[in-house]
Amino acid sequence: MRKGSLFIGILIIAPLVLVSCVNKEVPVTETYYETEYKTEYKTETYIETEDVVVHTSEGQTYLTPVSTWQTGLYFKAAGSGTGMTYYHGYEIDTEHTTSQVKILVSSAAGGYIGVYNLTGVGQIPPKPDYLGGRIAKASGELSLYPGEQAWLDNLNAIFTDPERVLFFQSMGTLPGNEIIFDTKGVKEFAILTNSWNERAVLSVKLVWSDDTIEKRTVTKERQVPYEVPVQVEKQRTVMQTKNVPIWEVWKAKPAAETPSLAPVPPTEESSPPPSPPMTPEVKPPVTSSQLVYEDDFSNPNSGWTQSSAAEGEGYYKDGEFHGVVKMWDWSAWQFNRNAGRFKDFIIEEDIRLASGPKDSAYGLIFRCQDDDNFYRFLISANGSYLIGARLDGKWTELQRWTMSPYIKQDTGINHLKVICKGTQIEVQVNGYHLTTVVGDSFTDGYVGGIIYASEPNAHVAFDNLKVYSLD
Repeated sequence: MRKGSLFIGILIIAPLVLVSCVNKEVPVTETYYETEYKTEYKTETYIETEDVVVHTSEGQTYLTPVSTWQTGLYFKAAGSGTGMTYYHGYEIDTEHTTSQVKILVSSAAGGYIGVYNLTGVGQIPPKPDYLGGRIAKASGELSLYPGEQAWLDNLNAIFTDPERVLFFQSMGTLPGNEIIFDTKGVKEFAILTNSWNERAVLSVKLVWSDDTIEKRTVTKERQVPYEVPVQVEKQRTVMQTKNVPIWEVWKAKPAAETPSLAPVPPTEESSPPPSPPMTPEVKPPVTSSQLVYEDDFSNPNSGWTQSSAAEGEGYYKDGEFHGVVKMWDWSAWQFNRNAGRFKDFIIEEDIRLASGPKDSAYGLIFRCQDDDNFYRFLISANGSYLIGARLDGKWTELQRWTMSPYIKQDTGINHLKVICKGTQIEVQVNGYHLTTVVGDSFTDGYVGGIIYASEPNAHVAFDNLKVYSLD
């Protein structure tokens, strides 16, 4: 009897243990990925037109003075007791690319030599001569006539101006007995010597060079910055449903708060796809929707344009609509005007990368006004998505490229869904909610598909397009 009772007891208790489990929300750490951007640089070639020297000619020209005179008066810079003051004035009347003046001085000359820029002043005339005797001072020296004194004062004012002095030195200390100065900004100049030798200056010549310049087109390189997306691994804590024995819940809650054990039948939308990467955030189905348009692309006359060009092609094949973009860094899209315009709606479609570069992007366009104004929802074969718009022919972003574990990578089929209600735009992939953004540029429009090729020959296939009205 005892053995039989024990056996029956085990049979009764075992089913209770097996069924006495409930769902409990527990915190778990999950890994996810975000796209961040870093700046890198690439070398870019560009064309520029610049002046190039194709020939240089050189020469020298001996200069002759345009004005000469001498006087027994001394100018202040030289002092007194060094002989006569000799003046030689010169003009430079030719333009050259570069030029210098070289002055050769006698090695036997004594006294001082100065070179002065007279540009803007002009040549200095000789001292005016006056007839009649001079008035003797009390010291026995002869005084100057007023005109002579004014001339000498002007001479000293010019030749003691430091901005006009090109050179001044004792002639006995000249290296190589030569004076050289650059003529940039000098159109007229004068040489003054205080010496007993009137031929202290032996020669003055202009040494010049002229460049022949032509416009040439040259290829150059520069470093150009660009943004590179980087997938960063991060972690976060989320709540996950876990099957636990009922007594663990009783420990945590009073009996009055124990949840009902009645099973809830799963719906098609709440059921996760096979082997999900993490617990899905599933949105409840939108109510009051009505199917208003669908196309499984089995009929080649359903309204989508078939074409073939250098940029790409589009065609029906095996119950799908295929698009191929053949250009580098090129986008192609198409919307069907025959389907009509939709205001508040749900659009969904199956899309796959048939072949081509893995960083190609493809997806849906909606609320299209024309080829330059619409919204776009793109995914890529490497597992990221973007929401943006084309406004007056320019691309803008409402959600930057973001990684998602719910996107099937490579050539897997992804089911895309967009829900537009007023200014709210919600996007889903494979039954999983990705994000919701606000778009207030367009309130209604056509629907269609889009492909972006980072490299040539991105081949994408579209199937099972459906539109539900929420109006």
